[in-house]
Amino acid sequence: MDRLHKTLQELGTPYEIKSIDLEEVIYRKLETGFEFEVSGIYGNSRTCTLYVWSVVPRKIISIYQNIPLANLKDVLGYYACVYQKLTDQFQVERQDIEV
Repeated sequence: MDRLHKTLQELGTPYEIKSIDLEEVIYRKLETGFEFEVSGIYGNSRTCTLYVWSVVPRKIISIYQNIPLANLKDVLGYYACVYQKLTDQFQVERQDIEV
């Protein structure tokens, strides 16, 4: 199994592999009008790049580079919370560290 498919297996649903601009990438469409495209997962690479697209208008709104593959699942989870505005759905009672 190649690195891309192994990474997809580790991420699980709702991620999938798509061919975008002649490269196979890991892809996720959020219900809030954003899409994630994770590029650069091949060969011996230990890092990747996350592109965040807005659906309408179709444009890249953020690029996060040099994400360690070992931390990709956590990074994607964090940005999924951000771009789905999940933190608006709960109240933080106490947080002693700055994030």
